[in-house]
Amino acid sequence: MKRILTTIIILFSSISFGYGQCSVNLGKDFTSCGTYTLYAGHMDTVDYLWPPSGDTTQSLTVTKTGTYIVKITTKSNCVARDTVKVTINPLPDLTTKALKPYCYNFGKVNLLADANPTTPGIIFSSKIPGLVVQVGATWWFNTPILDGTKAHRIKIYKEYTHPSTSCYNKDSFYIEILDNPIVKVKDQTFCQDVGDIELSGKKEDIVVLPTQGNINGGFRTWTALSKDGGTAPPVLRNDGTSFNAKWVFVSIYPNTARLGKYKLEFKFENSTTGCSSLDTMCLEIKEVPVISFTPIPEQCNHWDTLNLDNYVNLKKGEWKVIEKNSQREWDPGMYSTYVIDDYKFDPSIVDTSPFTTFYLKYEHATSGCPTSDSIQMIVNGRPNLETNLQLDSQCNTFNKLTLRAKVNGTSNPNIIWEGEYVYRNILNLDSIPFNSSESVKNYTIKYSYQDPYTTCESFDSTIVSVQAQASLNIMLDTLRSVYDSIIPLRAEGVFVNEILWSTAGDGNFTSNNKLLTQYKQGTYDKKIGGSILYLESRNNGACRVVKDSLILEIFPLSLKQNEFNSIKIYPSPTAANFSIELPHDFTLGTLRIVGLDGKLVKEFMVNKDNRIFTEDISSIPTGIYFIELVSKEGIYNGKIMKR
Repeated sequence: MKRILTTIIILFSSISFGYGQCSVNLGKDFTSCGTYTLYAGHMDTVDYLWPPSGDTTQSLTVTKTGTYIVKITTKSNCVARDTVKVTINPLPDLTTKALKPYCYNFGKVNLLADANPTTPGIIFSSKIPGLVVQVGATWWFNTPILDGTKAHRIKIYKEYTHPSTSCYNKDSFYIEILDNPIVKVKDQTFCQDVGDIELSGKKEDIVVLPTQGNINGGFRTWTALSKDGGTAPPVLRNDGTSFNAKWVFVSIYPNTARLGKYKLEFKFENSTTGCSSLDTMCLEIKEVPVISFTPIPEQCNHWDTLNLDNYVNLKKGEWKVIEKNSQREWDPGMYSTYVIDDYKFDPSIVDTSPFTTFYLKYEHATSGCPTSDSIQMIVNGRPNLETNLQLDSQCNTFNKLTLRAKVNGTSNPNIIWEGEYVYRNILNLDSIPFNSSESVKNYTIKYSYQDPYTTCESFDSTIVSVQAQASLNIMLDTLRSVYDSIIPLRAEGVFVNEILWSTAGDGNFTSNNKLLTQYKQGTYDKKIGGSILYLESRNNGACRVVKDSLILEIFPLSLKQNEFNSIKIYPSPTAANFSIELPHDFTLGTLRIVGLDGKLVKEFMVNKDNRIFTEDISSIPTGIYFIELVSKEGIYNGKIMKR
């Protein structure tokens, strides 16, 4: 059973000393821990005496084992005494040694080593959960990871009960936790072409936030932990030397190191407090890619854009023109127009010089390790081919047209001519087809020249105007009688603008734009018989004039006049077609349809090929018409009704 400091109240007894009746009772003999208080209380007591100490208080606190006596005197002058034996056992000594400050990352502290006595059974505690733990018979204090930027004083409680005396004691003390410098090292990447590099050499590489000490006083250590998850090769060395500079040099030479990712540990220890912090970084040493080119073939200044990436092993870089005909790019962007989208070269903007030499620089940084190299390229100009070639108009009755052009001012037989009716440099005019509605056809011919040395090409096209040859078709019956005072002269021309007529002998031609004129009897003919008329075409362009002639025969009125209805006409009435049975002696003539007013309505040429002549008159108005068949055999008359 645990005991605490106990105050013993001694009750007065009925024992009488001297005058009157009074008593005092200090109780039974008693064992206590550390101290014991004796109390001699009496309501009438005036004086107290505790020999041999001579204390005159109502109570007496004793700290030593012994027999204690008290004498009291009451108001009635009654004297009483009592004796008691008190055994005092000492309290456990929990005095704590002066503890040194600890760092946050110190680890565990053995608390028993700092308590007296070290007899097992001392209990430690803290109001912060998890700081004090018991493992077996040992109590440990875990240095906390609370806030590494400031110091802390943490109160620790301890208590102990002596196993023999059951004396209990408790105490408390403080553990001072020093702040640690906070260090953070950045991951870094270096290319293999870099020489000596610094790790943690600059303030931006290491962030130290100390509250005691400073970055200039302490110890730093770099340790290579691993490479690519395995064992670190001996390319990094540890450096644990004390220094007072703002950086530490660690000998790392990427140009001699193997490629890969290294895990490094950096430790900083404050030289004043001894507290330290750790951090790790990833140091990656990357390969610098090697640029290799495929020779760029010579280009022509009329070709499409060239994909430069097709001539380099590394992709997604940037191409720049740095020199043109030995002229460096002194002004930024001076040659920037030649390269489009960082990888396409546009030769079309190169001038017309025979050739232009370029130096192209290729910069590649996609892998994180920039590298560059340059290559030469030549752009040739186009040959000077004669352009806008003009060819004269041609006629399709001509056989061939020889095509010619010049290169660099001189006729060149190596010019290539292209067209559907072109063979080498010959245009076959008589092979060009024309339909009935075409009089002129504009025919396009392409021509080009390729330089045999540079393969650069010039090309153009020209148009040849080809005209169809005109033709004449005489639309005139030559069988007329003196019965007709005016004879129509009619001819049609194909691709003819104008037809001119002339009578024999006078050399004068008259024209009619409608291709129709009239011959009046008695003007040129001297007698009944034949007259020769001439006609020719004009305005035929590149083609020749077309000429023709005819004989106009005039018959006397003595030719027989056949009786009315001497020819059979049917059906009558008719709405459309009608037919005529031709006389057995009929050879050639003209059939005329004449109205009742004597005006000619329609006229047809009739020959003896068919004994039955049929024609459509659906287009003429309804009415009665005279039919007149005129031939050298005679004039035949008839009548028909059109409904």
